[in-house]
Amino acid sequence: MTNLPDIREELDIAARAVESYRERFTKLGLEFLRVRTEQSQLAGDSAAFVFHHTRSGVRLTLSIFPSVAGKRRSAVVIITNQRGQTLNVNDYLTVHKQEKTRAEFTADRDSTDIVAFVERVVGALLILLTTDLKTIMEGSHWEEIPIDWAGYR
Repeated sequence: MTNLPDIREELDIAARAVESYRERFTKLGLEFLRVRTEQSQLAGDSAAFVFHHTRSGVRLTLSIFPSVAGKRRSAVVIITNQRGQTLNVNDYLTVHKQEKTRAEFTADRDSTDIVAFVERVVGALLILLTTDLKTIMEGSHWEEIPIDWAGYR
């Protein structure tokens, strides 16, 4: 069983750490809409930070999952275009053979400091938003990535 106050505290710390990057996201045309706590029996609780691109309307959701029940901290980034199509950035990085960058979205070990982890994730994300994902966020390009259901379908 997880210790909910510890999870909530970690999610609050993650929220403050992401908030400290608001100006950098704004410079990329991303407006912060909200942060919400999402609950999932499969993946666990997460703090989801929702942004939208002010010109294209493309939405970006950064979800931070705390370290609980022996699972490492992780982050998932989902981009949603105007037609409602979604792109999982982890899958995108796998397809484009960018495993080193993809690894930035999972903690090396459970003891990784949450602030250091968020800084690493946001740093990697900001680089992607100015390079590989720039045209996707601007709405001028979209990429279909096949979903690997890993036997869950």
